[in-house]
Amino acid sequence: MGPIETKLEKKSAYGEIIFAGKDDLDVEAMSSFSSIRATTGVFKGRFYYEVLLKTSGLMQIGWCTLQTTFNSQNGVGDEDSSYAYDGHRVKKWNKENLGYGEAWSVGDVIGTLIDFDRGVISFWRNNKNLGKAFSNIKVGPNCVYFPAISFKRGQRAVFNFGRQ
Repeated sequence: MGPIETKLEKKSAYGEIIFAGKDDLDVEAMSSFSSIRATTGVFKGRFYYEVLLKTSGLMQIGWCTLQTTFNSQNGVGDEDSSYAYDGHRVKKWNKENLGYGEAWSVGDVIGTLIDFDRGVISFWRNNKNLGKAFSNIKVGPNCVYFPAISFKRGQRAVFNFGRQ
C-alpha cells in the first residue's frame, strides 16, 4: 500500500528548494537548478496531476523514475528515464528535446497524464489538451514513474495531486 497522501519527497530533492504553505506542495527553487519528485509512484492504469505556475520561467514538469539522476545539469526529461514539458522554451524533453506545446504564463495550470494502457504521456495548459507528447514510454518490471519538476532559481509552482 502506498502513501495515504501524495506530497513532494524532500529527501529526493537536488539543490535548495523552499516550501511554502502547510502542505509541502508549493515549492520554489533557490539553487541554479533544482529538482524534486513526489512520494507516490505509478506503474499501471492512468494518473493525472496539475501544477499551478507562480512564475513562468524555466521549468521541466513531468515524470521520472528512481533511476533518473538529479544534479546541476540533469533534471526531469534530461535522461531517457524521464519525460518533461517546458513551456518556457516550448519543448518536450526525453534525453533530447523537440518543439512541443505552447508558451506558458504566470497563473497557468499545467496538467499531465501518464497512460500505461496506451503507453503515452500528454500535457494540458489551462484545460487545453496539447496532444500526445510521448508514446511507447518504457514500462515493465521495476519501472515506476513519479511526478517531478526541475526548475531554475526563483521559479515557483504549486502541485495538485487531487484529494485522496
